[in-house]
Amino acid sequence: MVAVAQQMRTLRIIFIVFLATVFVHAFVAESVHPPKPKDTGILVPTFAMVGIAVATIALMLRKRDAAKAVEALRTDPANAQAQFQWYKGHLVAAVLAESIGLLGFAIRFVGATLPVAAAFYAANVVLLFILWPAQPEF
Repeated sequence: MVAVAQQMRTLRIIFIVFLATVFVHAFVAESVHPPKPKDTGILVPTFAMVGIAVATIALMLRKRDAAKAVEALRTDPANAQAQFQWYKGHLVAAVLAESIGLLGFAIRFVGATLPVAAAFYAANVVLLFILWPAQPEF
């Protein structure tokens, strides 16, 4: 149980850092003087579909990995492999959520407007809050 508590603390720190980096990405994208807004054609819908797919995968992976691990931890709270599986499920999901913000960062440099990029940043923040690690009950 001590290891899970330590992993919870580490995960929460990682999530807070990821939340902060969204704002850093937005600040850098605006500070570096991105190109004048231009027609990005099919790129915005493509990035949006990729973002939706990544969000779906993040939610499914976390549910699959963390749920299996919690079941194993209910029978044996000292199971190191299950603790790692639980940790990995949350960490991979957080990294995938962060990649949605990076899509917004990239699309801003391609020429999309700030509101378009902000939609990706917002999706990143919302998904991180949805995936926020909760203390497992076992």
